[in-house]
Amino acid sequence: MEKQLFEWVKVMRRNKSKCVTTECLMIMAARFEPRFLKDRSPAAATEYLRRFRRRHKLSIRRITHRGTKQRSDLELCVVAASFGHSMRYAFEHDSAVSFVAGDEKYGQVFNMDQTSIYIDMNPTTTITFRGDRNVDVLQGMSENSFRARKDTVTNASCISGSTRCGDRR
Repeated sequence: MEKQLFEWVKVMRRNKSKCVTTECLMIMAARFEPRFLKDRSPAAATEYLRRFRRRHKLSIRRITHRGTKQRSDLELCVVAASFGHSMRYAFEHDSAVSFVAGDEKYGQVFNMDQTSIYIDMNPTTTITFRGDRNVDVLQGMSENSFRARKDTVTNASCISGSTRCGDRR
């Protein structure tokens, strides 16, 4: 059972993407060895898992990065910069207000957007290998996380940064 459990932890933490909690270890230990929880009290099972973590150089660490994509997949600076430049060029040269001179045109454009916000209640810690510099996990629907609630937010903003269009600071 111990070898299977360690292999499972390695698979879950491969690419530093899945979160592993003590509760997950308890469930998987019971799956690999059905007598695991029958022969032990809950305190004894937890102590066994603590010693298991020590034997295999695993530690409980606070998650340092969480997102729907892995950190290596994100190229936010490059994407955000190119998107910003293309939007600015399109606004200044190809839009309906491109004929307005100076900064006046920025007071004429506003954006309203309605979006959904999902609040995920994921664990704050995970079991990972000792010495890992970053502790990353992917968020989402899994056996150790759940979507707690969904809210809708509406944002209205003027390109000039004012709260009312045409308002000059």
